[in-house]
Formats: sequence, C-alpha cells, structure tokens
Amino acid sequence: MKNKKLYEYYRRQGERYRVSAVSEFERDMAQRLVAMTLTQRVLKTLSSYLRGSGLLDVGCGRGWYLYNVMHSCESAVGVDISWGHLKQAKLLTRDADGLSIAQGDANKLPFQDGAFDIVLAVDVLEHLMQPQEALREVRRVLRKGGKALVCVPSVLNPTEWAGRLINVVQGHFQDHLHFYTPRTAKRTMELAGFEVVYTTTCCFLPTILGGTEFRASFFRKTYSFLELKLSNVPSISRLGASIILLVTPRD
Repeated sequence: MKNKKLYEYYRRQGERYRVSAVSEFERDMAQRLVAMTLTQRVLKTLSSYLRGSGLLDVGCGRGWYLYNVMHSCESAVGVDISWGHLKQAKLLTRDADGLSIAQGDANKLPFQDGAFDIVLAVDVLEHLMQPQEALREVRRVLRKGGKALVCVPSVLNPTEWAGRLINVVQGHFQDHLHFYTPRTAKRTMELAGFEVVYTTTCCFLPTILGGTEFRASFFRKTYSFLELKLSNVPSISRLGASIILLVTPRD
C-alpha cells in the first residue's frame, strides 16, 4: 500500500510541471544554487570517467544531470518512474545525440547486465521503499570496473531536519524515507556489493540565501566560495546536506 502511495505521489509531482516550464527551474534561483553546487561536485568526481562512456541516470527527474553530462559521454540514458518528469527531461536534452529517455522502476531496471560504464543515482535512494534492491540493480547493469555515483541526504545536516519538521507541521507527504551519515552511507554501499572509491559531502548552506533572483545573483560567487571553504574544515565537512559516494562493483 505504501509503495502504491509513493508511486502516485511521484506521478503527481511529475504532472505538476508543464512541459514548457523547464525555464521554471532556471528561475528558481534557490534551487539552482544548491543544484549547481551539487552538480559541480558530481561532475568533478566523474570528470576522468565520462569521455567515451555509456551512462545511465537512475531517477533522472527533469533531466538536470543528463543535461550537464550529455556532451561528455558517448551515450546516455535517463530513466524515471514519472512521465511528467520524463517529458521535461526530453525537452531539456532535445539537442543531444546518443541520448534516450525511458520510463522504469529503479528496483527493476529495464536494461541488460553490464550495459553501462557509469550509473548516476543522485537524490534517489532516500525516496525508495527498498533502496538496497535498487543498489543491487545498479550493480547488475554496471560493467566490470564501472563506476556508480550515489548521492544521499545526510541526517547530520540541520536544514534537512528543518524541512522535515515543516512538512510535518504543514501535513505534507514525507518523501524522504531514509537518511544517512557518511559512515552508514558507506556501509550501505558495501552491503550492496560495492567498494567505495571516494566519498565527500557538500551543500552546507541553507537555500534561503538564494530566495530571489537578485539574491542568487548577488550571493552566487560568495555561496560557491563558502561551500568550498567549509568542505575543507573537518568539523564542518561532515554536516553537508548531501553525501556523495563514488563506488565500483566488488569482485
């Protein structure tokens, strides 16, 4: 029953966005600041693996990561459970060659074993009833020696709990079902048959800094500068909202 409720939630979320509304993401400057910070970290982590690769983006949503990697890969595929999101992903990536979009369940990916060199699962596992099943599927579709980049929310970040409290007070659906610490995230990958190659955190600052386009324009450089500095402070780095892990299938 909970699975059905979750599926319906994401179906409705996707249908909220008009196909012509890709620019809405660009106008949502608070979201853009955080997304760009995370995207920069993701791209930097993958930079030496992208060229000539076949990439799968699991839970691709509106195609933000596909848009940012589509010209660096040999081929790319985005899969998501929501048709509403996939319509936007198609529009955002319409100029890319060798890129396709498919509807699918992260727990039952419609691809052959060893089909991809790289798999992205950014902000996906926390939304799933059975994240371990999804990780097994990611491992299955990765070729031997391939890399998966997984990003999950940190339970140690205060803004995550503030957002959860606001959802409870306002009676909103809780779409984050799981939270992690850097240690439990690493352990989760290992239990799914992965070796952790690299891990880091990012997104330390609250999104309110980018609440308007003016603020985002004014704070963009400051925001990026502070993020970089905070990531190098051991006592603070573990408090990032996002935990990024680069993993490879264990032999």
